[in-house]
Amino acid sequence: MKLLVFILSSILLLNSCLGDYDAPPPEIKKSTKYFVYKSLTRKNNIVTFTVIHEGTCTAKSYYEITQPSDATFVSYSTCDHYTTQKGTFGNGSMIFNGVIYNASIKGDELTVSQFNTVMGDTYEEITIAKRQ
Repeated sequence: MKLLVFILSSILLLNSCLGDYDAPPPEIKKSTKYFVYKSLTRKNNIVTFTVIHEGTCTAKSYYEITQPSDATFVSYSTCDHYTTQKGTFGNGSMIFNGVIYNASIKGDELTVSQFNTVMGDTYEEITIAKRQ
């Protein structure tokens, strides 16, 4: 009889301990969107082309950075058609589809750029996006 009482007491104690366990809350990831508003092209460090995208379909394009290191780029080619690329962000760069871009955030602006060299000339494509 004492053994039966001991077993039942142990089961009750174990159930009461398990009932007090609260699962940790789900992780909340912070996400920030930066909308494209300006594009520049530099040739040998001289700005040769500038486009302000305000009021255009391209202005719907955005970079979304989700902490700690996820990045998404949604690019509108027309007002109704877009493509999405998923990649990473960190250590001064973004990587999409294996292509590495320089990336930095200063205040509300995200600057993304890439260098190319063609026949001795250095070209830099720069996109500037603002947090809204």
